[in-house]
Parts: sequence; C-alpha cells; structure tokens
Amino acid sequence: MMNFAEIALKDTQVSARGSKSAQARNSIDGTRITFNLGTSKEPVTSPFGATAFTEGEGGRKTLEFSLSPEAEKQWRSFDEWAVEYLVKHSFRLFKAIKTEEQVRENYRSPVQKKGDYRATLRCKVNCEGSNSVRCWDAHRVRMDLPEDLRNTDLVAKITLAHLWLMSKEYGFVLNCTDLQVRSSAAECPFEEGGAFGGA
Repeated sequence: MMNFAEIALKDTQVSARGSKSAQARNSIDGTRITFNLGTSKEPVTSPFGATAFTEGEGGRKTLEFSLSPEAEKQWRSFDEWAVEYLVKHSFRLFKAIKTEEQVRENYRSPVQKKGDYRATLRCKVNCEGSNSVRCWDAHRVRMDLPEDLRNTDLVAKITLAHLWLMSKEYGFVLNCTDLQVRSSAAECPFEEGGAFGGA
C-alpha cells in the first residue's frame, strides 16, 4: 500500500481536449507512485474482467479488483487522506476554497461497494497499443493478455496516475500497468487425448 504522506498533486492542467487533471507524484523525489495489489500467496480477482463503458472506448477499459475487508479499510483510509488533502489544497487545485463538506459531496472514491458483495477497486487498463498492460505468468514469463480475466488469480501493479476533474466531480485514476496471472479457472476441463466417451 502507498505511504499517503508521500503523495503530492501537481497544479491542475488542461489538455487540448479540455479535460482537467492534476498529476500525482512522490513528494520526495517526484517519481510515479506505484504499488502492488495482491501477492503470490494472496492474489486478487476481478469479478467482471476488463469492461468498456461504451463501445467507442477502444482499448482502454475498466478493471475492478475485489478487495479483502482489510484492503477495503486501507482504501477507506486513502479516501480520508484524499478529502483532507483536497480541502487543504482546494484553492490551488480548484481555484476556490472548499470546505470538507463540499469536497466529500463531490469526491468520487475509486472503491465501489454494492450490497453484500465485496468492495472493488476501480482501475483503468490499456488492452492495446504501446502502453498496453504487460502480462506475466506464474513463472514471470511474458504472456498475452487473457481474453477473460474473470475467475483468475491475479497480482497487479498499479500506478496512482492523477486526479481527474469533471464539472463538479473529481477522483483518482489508477492505471494497471502489469498483471501476473497466477492461475485460471477457465482452463480446459478435458485431459489431452480425452474424448466425450461413448461407443
């Protein structure tokens, strides 16, 4: 997990398309902030796999990872840090002084929680192009990205990329840059040379 005290947001930038964002960097050395989600002994899973919000999204998709109760608590702590940071730096980032209540109202957590299901962490993943996610098998050998990531044990390398700002809402973008596929329940259930039997 990240050391929240070392996270800093740069000044808000506006892209050529008009979208606003503030890059996240390590406050000590300016490097990108990365962390691993899951371990070889305690991998994570994705209940929905990589999904596109719209048909036109192309190779950039959403990938949600199930969180253990302990990991969910850590990410709730991240949300609390985020609210406090955004209040403290509200004038620099939003060009307006915002109260804690105002920030909480418009902040969108990367954690999703529905009913009695496990909480999930929403990340973005590039499935094609030069910045596509790199995949590795359990022996750390490069492999192709599986077509379906559901029911698969994974270890993910995540980058805390930036704060997005859209209209009144804002939240953090988490990019999945590497995936280690530990095992998959989608493997063929039939033995080599096996047949369906019968006469």
